[in-house]
Amino acid sequence: MKSIYRQTAINIFAVVITHKREELLSTRALPAIIGQIRLPDHLIIVTDGVSDTVKSLSILSEFKQRAVPVTILENNRSPGAAGAWNTAIQAVYTMNNKGWVALLDDDDEWKPDHLALCEKFSVNCNVVISGIDIQKDAVCIASNLLNNCTVSDFLAGNPGWQGSNTFIRVDLLREVHGFDEHLLCTHDRDLAIRILSNPNTRMAYTDKITTSYFLEKSRESLTLTASRGKQTGLLQFYYKHFKRMDPPLKDAFLTRAEKMFGLDRCLALLLENQKVGQPFTPFPTLMDSRLIWGARRLYRKIRIHKWATKIMGPHFTRSRNRIEIDITYRCNLKCINCNRSCTQAPSNLDMDID
Repeated sequence: MKSIYRQTAINIFAVVITHKREELLSTRALPAIIGQIRLPDHLIIVTDGVSDTVKSLSILSEFKQRAVPVTILENNRSPGAAGAWNTAIQAVYTMNNKGWVALLDDDDEWKPDHLALCEKFSVNCNVVISGIDIQKDAVCIASNLLNNCTVSDFLAGNPGWQGSNTFIRVDLLREVHGFDEHLLCTHDRDLAIRILSNPNTRMAYTDKITTSYFLEKSRESLTLTASRGKQTGLLQFYYKHFKRMDPPLKDAFLTRAEKMFGLDRCLALLLENQKVGQPFTPFPTLMDSRLIWGARRLYRKIRIHKWATKIMGPHFTRSRNRIEIDITYRCNLKCINCNRSCTQAPSNLDMDID
């Protein structure tokens, strides 16, 4: 099938994230991109780690031969899929703030007409979602053709919107603040909810399956799919969105999470009824500059010094409603009124990392 090298209608950035899976990257995702009828205008690869091994992949020479620029970046945000995606979003926005981003996981594939079809449907819209089939251990277990999705669809489950079948304008990604880096999983569902809730979103659906999403539990992943990690991620998602859910939606979410991932719905109900504090620590959003975030860290470090406490008073106020017992480190800061229980329940026990 003859490739159309590049076109001038829109600028398409193919974005792939990877983590220590160079073999999959070079045998699945990258061949799918270079095999497109409509080649991308730019390829961006973000590694969640050292990028040297990715730079040495022989398949990258094919992109050079076909005049497709390649940029390889290391994730400079929080570790994991969301931080890697946001690193790419920042890079694309810097290069072209009206560009289109075609996302692809390193273990997924596109059919040869994926980008051409997405470009065709991109007229007068800023998001295009293609159909997707779900492959589990080399067997197709589901085929999803999305059309007229609503927020409720994603509060209850995921009807088939993954990163790899998302084709979206980068300025819209910036407007909805990219991927939520404090979530351990469910990044795609959370992004879909925020996109569908945005008044400036204009959706289009290709009504054709051009993406293959692979579920293979034996491999390491950038998102947490193991039982405990997935359960925590689902609880984070629930805590973030439960106020949007009516009772039937809550039941649908909890029933699915319980059936598929063994989540105890009582934990979700405890989060819903929590009155004090945040149960999960948020990461900076895409719009937070690294300079501001660094300044906040420096302020917190200085604020607990003795001289700062004498001038400004204690930084912490003692809570009579909540106590946390840390088992991961020994704290010797001795901040006034700290309620993290390092001094209230001291212990010299250590856990062997093996």
